[in-house]
Amino acid sequence: MHPIAHRPAPHAAWRAFHPLATLCAVAVLLPGCGGSGDDPAPVAQPVAVSGVVADGPLQGASVCYDLNDNSACDAGEPTATTDADGKYSLSIDAAAAGKHAVLALVPATAVDKDTGTAVGVAFMLKAPPSGSSGAQAVFVSPLTTVVANTAADAGISVAEATAQVQATLGLSASPLTDFTTAGAATDVGLAARAVGRVVIDTTKLAADAGVAADQAARLVREAVGGQLPVLATALEASAGGTAAERITAAAAAVATQLNLSATTVAAVAAAVAQPAAANAADTAGPFVSVRRFSYTDANTYSYQIFVGDSSQTDANGAWLAHEPRANMLNGEAIAFSRNQLYWTGSSWNNCDNGYGVVSTRPATATLPQRSVYCGGSRSESRPVWEDISGKTQREVITRMRAYPLRDTVSSTTDDTGLPVKWGPDPALLPADAVFPAGSRYNTRATRSDIGNTDRIEVAVKPTVRQADGVFRQANALEQLSLMGGNLAEAGVTVSNLNSLFVEDVPLPGQTDTALQPFKRWRLAVDVAGLKGRFYSCDVVVATGNSQACEAAGDATLAVQTQGGIRLLRVASGYPADLKSRLQRQRFWAEHVGTVFRGTTDLERSFHDQRLNKAAWDALRTALAIPEPVVPAAPAAPGAFRLLRNFSYTDAQNYSWRVYTGDESVRDAAGFFTVNETRRQLSAGAEVPFVRNRTYWSGSAWVPCPDSGAIITAQSAAPFRSVLCEGYIDEATDNLVTSLGGRLMSDVVNEIRSYNSTDAGRVSWGNWGIAAGRVPALASTRFPAGATLSIRGGRSVAVPEAIATADGDRLRIAPSPTSSEPFANWPLATSLDQVIANYPGSLRGSSVINGNVTLFVWRYTETPTNPAHTDQVEIRVAFDADGQKARFTRNNRSVSTGFSTNYQTILDTTYTIETLGDARLLKFAAMPDGFEDRFQFTRRYAERGGLVWYAFKDAVPAGQLNWTQRLNGTAWDALRTVLGVQ
Repeated sequence: MHPIAHRPAPHAAWRAFHPLATLCAVAVLLPGCGGSGDDPAPVAQPVAVSGVVADGPLQGASVCYDLNDNSACDAGEPTATTDADGKYSLSIDAAAAGKHAVLALVPATAVDKDTGTAVGVAFMLKAPPSGSSGAQAVFVSPLTTVVANTAADAGISVAEATAQVQATLGLSASPLTDFTTAGAATDVGLAARAVGRVVIDTTKLAADAGVAADQAARLVREAVGGQLPVLATALEASAGGTAAERITAAAAAVATQLNLSATTVAAVAAAVAQPAAANAADTAGPFVSVRRFSYTDANTYSYQIFVGDSSQTDANGAWLAHEPRANMLNGEAIAFSRNQLYWTGSSWNNCDNGYGVVSTRPATATLPQRSVYCGGSRSESRPVWEDISGKTQREVITRMRAYPLRDTVSSTTDDTGLPVKWGPDPALLPADAVFPAGSRYNTRATRSDIGNTDRIEVAVKPTVRQADGVFRQANALEQLSLMGGNLAEAGVTVSNLNSLFVEDVPLPGQTDTALQPFKRWRLAVDVAGLKGRFYSCDVVVATGNSQACEAAGDATLAVQTQGGIRLLRVASGYPADLKSRLQRQRFWAEHVGTVFRGTTDLERSFHDQRLNKAAWDALRTALAIPEPVVPAAPAAPGAFRLLRNFSYTDAQNYSWRVYTGDESVRDAAGFFTVNETRRQLSAGAEVPFVRNRTYWSGSAWVPCPDSGAIITAQSAAPFRSVLCEGYIDEATDNLVTSLGGRLMSDVVNEIRSYNSTDAGRVSWGNWGIAAGRVPALASTRFPAGATLSIRGGRSVAVPEAIATADGDRLRIAPSPTSSEPFANWPLATSLDQVIANYPGSLRGSSVINGNVTLFVWRYTETPTNPAHTDQVEIRVAFDADGQKARFTRNNRSVSTGFSTNYQTILDTTYTIETLGDARLLKFAAMPDGFEDRFQFTRRYAERGGLVWYAFKDAVPAGQLNWTQRLNGTAWDALRTVLGVQ
């Protein structure tokens, strides 16, 4: 052992004066500190390690090579003093080159070349080991210090820490770059000087308040490392200012986030630098960790807790935690619905409402605790534990409410994140209530959303003003351009009618009581031009409308596909103030036939407080709160009940269609049976449903039953379903969202505003009933377990079909001029008879009427001639010679009701095909636009001695069909409110 290892370090007094030189005094906070003090193996030829120490270049700094890795300049370690240009040079044994950090002890008298003045406070900078051998240049700055500390605190390599710091700050070059050279990246120098200002300001603030050196050191480390994302967004937000203004703004933002002032710095420093003895975690085993708890009284409270068993770990040493939540509002228990899709890096994870949502690897002496929330949000934290056994509950809750560090804003905090509302008002707790043995309290510094986290909020579906003036959901990103603000026309007044909601930002200085105390930020969108424009608006209290919207900057947009979902992002121009204040950025996502709001949670640091199970049980018992229900594992596929369609006028007039079955009961091919039940009530009387359809299965004509087992479906790819043995569909998308806790009126309105169509033609605008007609919907919430699924699918096969109701039988006119009532016409017995009796004008007749032309389809249209009704018909005539067919269009006479004004719209041919026991007449073509408009192709079928109307559904290639379905729990809750049986 080298003799200097047993001697007092000659710089001990200097370290006591310079807080950052004492960083290894608290071992638990600085993993990796220490060293044996052994000399490296001697080498014959030393090498030079040289470089520059800079905030601006610093003259008079004492530089050393930290051979024993204790973050201090000790006797026997190579040293030098920087010159007027901040330069230094050290002579290092070749075997040690690149293996240790370079430290720069900057005294208060050191002169910054950029300002020409002394720095005013003492601090330490460092550069991490370079990893290179031989002579080398090592630049030392506030940014290289952050890289070195990040590598040590996170237990990662220097290369990983370098990349992380560069990404967090959005730098164009490495944070290890010498930014004092000509042509160096200016953003690196700006960021370094901003970090340097934070170091100086925080050190001076702590010194003026008499904060102990070790606590000051830890505070500075938290300010420059833990709050780096805050500094980054503040620099971006002040991009229009001078370098000095931007540096000042960034340092102020860090101080604000850390709640630093002359009156708070001592408390903040003490909270950041808790003693190492307090950092013993609970033993491995079952645990409860109370993340948030707000309490007004026994009828109004909420909590978020994590529960699990830390002794049950996977191959990576991680345990799972479940997340019970409760929200009691005025005595009503409101179910929790997360409804978030988290991007995992490779796919979107539909995060369950509470089961197994967190995976955590415990902290070690050198590594922080690492967690992944909902598969996508990654965080690192260092919990500090304290035994509170025997302390009064009032004392502990009072202390928690006075905790000086900020959490993320929630029900337990004020608008800045200070936890002033954590738990109950202490006065509500019994004065003599104490925490029992085993009660533990912990605080933790957390770096969250590392690398930023994308999530899609599937309960938030922006509506846009459609061409007909009605607000409905956008069914594609391109429809967001309907909210174009004044991008196209400068004179347009911007409001909520023509721009998208982005954020609400508190406005404490609002003096107009007619306006909300916040500014509402909106965005105008031009997807085709990839342009956007942000606005800041007032919001009227009485109406909720946005007004006095002022342009707040133009943006460029970008469309990308991520995990199969199209995203619209703001590529540049997103208001930096929004990101800085709210630590997130909005985007929009196109999925399952609609557009949802997305959010990128930006990397951030915060501090939170938690209680363990013993403490929580004592506290909730004192407040008469029931024990939380731990979320159960998702149930395996099994019995189901789904509302497929719903129409409602009142409790005496409605109809519904429900699917039931058991997905766990499958045949050899993996198909399960789906049963269909329908009910219709008209004026209180039951109206039986009759399908009256027969389909060609490929080998036989199959009558489709009115109810019962009409569908078989696959529960695995390709997710095909077969309806009535003829229709084959293939599912393409399925999104299940939780409705628990949501107001029924909100959900019903969302279903009705869905803008994609069912079967390519059925709108959702008339689903159920307009929520405003049933006031109870606005005050009733869906229970836990209620869900809504949105499904997309496309047709793989469509069968030939015969309509088999009595009214679907074809009749023959007694004569071309007969006025006999239609019901008295004889039934056609063969296709040949039909062809012979409906010649129209194909055989030279000048008489064209309904007796000689066969009905095809009817629709309504505003007439151009007042003598005509709004009824328009398409009819057809035949000529067996050449198998010709002629389609005509005609009107109906207002005065007689007879068909009139016949116009030929298509001449084509027909064929007759035998399928099973039926003869089927098919046309070579249908009138232009018929199939697109009416979604079927007309056929006629001869079967069983009669002729029937027949058809084949026409499905455009690639067309997706979209359906929305309530599960049984949601349907039962809704129909109970509406009085539906």
